[in-house]
Amino acid sequence: GVVGAARAAGPREESGFGRFAQEANLTGREAEVLRHLLDGHSNRRISRSLHISESTVKNHLHAIFVKLDTRDRTQVIAKVYRFMAQYAVRTAPPPSPSPSPSPSPSPSPSPSPAHMLPAQTLPAQTLPAQPTQPTPTASPQVGGDTAGACDAGG
Repeated sequence: GVVGAARAAGPREESGFGRFAQEANLTGREAEVLRHLLDGHSNRRISRSLHISESTVKNHLHAIFVKLDTRDRTQVIAKVYRFMAQYAVRTAPPPSPSPSPSPSPSPSPSPSPAHMLPAQTLPAQTLPAQPTQPTPTASPQVGGDTAGACDAGG
């Protein structure tokens, strides 16, 4: 499951969960139940895995819900993963500087796209010419100009 993958991925994910359990004041058994819940296990499966009754699993889940101020399994899962994502960001090592480009120019430089060239090197017209539209003539079209007739009070 997800927690198993996190355990296999390395100690940071594991310590993130441990830190969450510690900050939430979970008991060791509540943390174990929570791990199974995160893996999507049913109450019955959790009870079998931990060798406790389903009633005890429900009691642990209720305690977890209260401590995390949540109403259901979905809210618990969301809260845990939100914490773990934030924890991973807080504890991640700083990014290493990116390697600088090589000082020697390549023998045949590849052409740069027009949008990356400095403005002064672009040709004057980069778009295809727009189709020309006929210019209106001074003579009125069929029907004449009626705009003036309305203004004359006619």
